[in-house]
Amino acid sequence: MNMSRILQLLILSLLISCGVSDNTKHVPSLFDKVEYDFGNLKIKERAECQFILKNKEMEPIRIIDVSTSCGCTTIEWTRDTIKVKVKESGIVKVVFDTSIPGVFAKSIYVMISNRSTPEILIVKGYVKFNK
Repeated sequence: MNMSRILQLLILSLLISCGVSDNTKHVPSLFDKVEYDFGNLKIKERAECQFILKNKEMEPIRIIDVSTSCGCTTIEWTRDTIKVKVKESGIVKVVFDTSIPGVFAKSIYVMISNRSTPEILIVKGYVKFNK
């Protein structure tokens, strides 16, 4: 083996032995839950749930935007500023279109004014095939 190859292997083994450190700080969710399971649904059955955002921060916050991973999920949300002192809360309401049978898991991305990354909420379930 030549010296260059030995040096490459040495550096590679050093990197592997050191591991990768995650310096990102975990920020707890402001929502009452981050996942909702509809369970088994019938085709065309109403599938609606709410995620409640509690302001636990030291400043007023606001939901800036909400988007979904699919057009089969519609959303409504509180657009007013959510204040601290009165322990106000906001709501993200999710409605899933149950016209297509099968298993589903859809993501909802919520941008909040004091966060740099979105909160991710999940709705999941199973729409039964008609017999």
